[in-house]
Amino acid sequence: MKRLFFVVLIAVMLFAGCVPPAPVAVTLTAPEDGSTVASPMPALSWTGGTADTTYKLAVASDANFQNLVIDANGLSIVNYTVPAGKLAAGTLYYWRVQPTRAGKVLDWTAARSFRTPGAAPSSLGNIRVTATLDGKAWNGPLNFRLSGPHSDNENTVPWSFNSIPSGSYTLTYNFGGPQGAALTNISPAPALELAGGADAYFTFNFHTVSDSRIKVSATLDGVDWSGEVNYSIFGSYKDIETSVPRTFVSLPPGAYTVTFNSGGPQGAVFSGISPAASQTLSSSGEIEFKLQFIRARSSTLTVNALNNGSPWTGSVSYSINGPIAGSYSSVPIEFSDVPSGTYTIAYTSGGPAGSALGGITPAATLVVGGGRPATVTLNFYTQQQNGNVVVAATLNGAPYTGPVNFALAGPMRSHDYQVPRSYTQVPAGYYTLTYLGGGPAGAALSSITPSPSQTLAAGRTVAFTMNFFSQPSTGTIMVSATLDGRAWVTSPGSGPISYSIIKEGLADTEDRAPVTLRDYPSGHYTLVYNSGGPIGATLTGITPSPSQFLNAGGSVAYTLNFSSEARGYVTVDCTLDGHTWSGPMNYVVTGPYVESGHSVSQTFSNVPQGTYSVQYRSGGPDAGRFVGVTPSSQTLHPGGSISFNIMFTHTMPGPVPHPTPQPQPGPMPGPIPRPVPEPMPGPVPNPTPEPEPMPGPLKVTEE
Repeated sequence: MKRLFFVVLIAVMLFAGCVPPAPVAVTLTAPEDGSTVASPMPALSWTGGTADTTYKLAVASDANFQNLVIDANGLSIVNYTVPAGKLAAGTLYYWRVQPTRAGKVLDWTAARSFRTPGAAPSSLGNIRVTATLDGKAWNGPLNFRLSGPHSDNENTVPWSFNSIPSGSYTLTYNFGGPQGAALTNISPAPALELAGGADAYFTFNFHTVSDSRIKVSATLDGVDWSGEVNYSIFGSYKDIETSVPRTFVSLPPGAYTVTFNSGGPQGAVFSGISPAASQTLSSSGEIEFKLQFIRARSSTLTVNALNNGSPWTGSVSYSINGPIAGSYSSVPIEFSDVPSGTYTIAYTSGGPAGSALGGITPAATLVVGGGRPATVTLNFYTQQQNGNVVVAATLNGAPYTGPVNFALAGPMRSHDYQVPRSYTQVPAGYYTLTYLGGGPAGAALSSITPSPSQTLAAGRTVAFTMNFFSQPSTGTIMVSATLDGRAWVTSPGSGPISYSIIKEGLADTEDRAPVTLRDYPSGHYTLVYNSGGPIGATLTGITPSPSQFLNAGGSVAYTLNFSSEARGYVTVDCTLDGHTWSGPMNYVVTGPYVESGHSVSQTFSNVPQGTYSVQYRSGGPDAGRFVGVTPSSQTLHPGGSISFNIMFTHTMPGPVPHPTPQPQPGPMPGPIPRPVPEPMPGPVPNPTPEPEPMPGPLKVTEE
């Protein structure tokens, strides 16, 4: 009996899907891994599987199978010939196979690669990826991605990509590198062009994180002030912040510039940054940028002039622009009750005879306010003194040549569109360089070094360098899910899920959670839920919002939030000739929830909504004949309950005209093994001793 019980149990489990099908061993056979195929339409073959096994074939141009060129499903044979036009010549491809048997999707095979024929040697090249730490070569684990005609992810440096197609390549840092270090840049640039038959190089440059720090603070009328103010930091580290004071720690050394954007003390105006808007941070050093504000109170503004360093009075044409504006023709001049704000003084003509304007000090543009007097001086020189001015640019620390829109202001003025640019034999004096636009594609200006304003001495040269850094053009999208506030993960038995990520009419549909999607172009994205999710649950919302904007180099996160539906109950009963019966019995409850039962009556709780039925297997009343299950199926609503009745009829040992006893009041005493001594009221056709009286008379027809 025990052996029979286990045989029945295994049969029930197989029927209910509790025992998975035998594993399918699939092995890729041709072409050989890493070989070059003879045709651009190669035949791919594998072994393993059974007659009821189907296969999914994936062929991609990258080892991560992100760039699929073939995605064939439902293959019933163990070979596949690639159609014409699917594969490019001289290209490395990766392929793998996933079997499915009895509705169960099994694991992918290990991937293999092959290269298509036909590429001339001149169309292939090599890329070498290395790394440095504080300027010295470094080897070790580092995860990065190469994107282009050949795309791949690798986990260590140095690394060489050999015999790959020529074209445009981009290198993206993912994670890893020297412990306790930060990535400074990728040189010569994160993107380059690989020529056929040539070699190209990428280098990840890391620096050891030190105690270097930058402090940003503010003053109001010379007194320390704290509060909300929006400003930007440019340099090896970039950030936008909204309050002061703030200290930034563990920063890489280099040139940094702070710019004021908005905000500050109410009723005050921004007057400048001290000691300078651009400063150089040394290793383990500290610098401070102090944003200066003054109260918006009226002040005095004086304009005077010097000739060869001595006070000068006379006729000179200039203009003032600001809260008050106008054109004026003499110096000195004093304006009282001047409203607070930013003023610009522009020299037009005139001044001491035979002299030229050498500059305006302290600056041609200044902030007036706080009730304090302000003075602007026009500096003239009788004999012109000349020098040289050079304007250049860098991209990620390397010299850059190309279009940049800038203006040079001072004793000599220029508006130019190209760097590098040299101005020779220009008047000495105070010069300011202003960046107007342009520069390397995909890059942003981080600073002007050594300073945006410099003094040119006679016979000397000053250089302005605009420093640009490449900005990432892509970002990362992360999608996760929760069930009743807890993380939910797609896995066998968890329930399938489908959702789409849409940008400007283009949709990318995914079926996993959580998932991290990298290298997505910046822009506005919307997550649309399609179907699926945890079994027996409904979607209650997408947080923080179904629509978000992905910034270049940034990331956005979507969370699909599901809530479990109210669970219900399924009860299975049994009747024998209409009377309730209980005892051992084997049956299966099928529906969204599948369970095997081994006795009746039995109630299954915590059951999700859906349509259910009960299938009888074995067991039940002795000498009973299975009649059926009523009802055949039912729908369970959230939080509700349903019942099924497995019906049996009694099988009599001989012909009985009325096999169903009529009910009589009173208890059922059960069969008595001894015959009743009292005589029967009539002839008894069957000599078998009768049991004690049943609750109702058993009608027997006599001949």
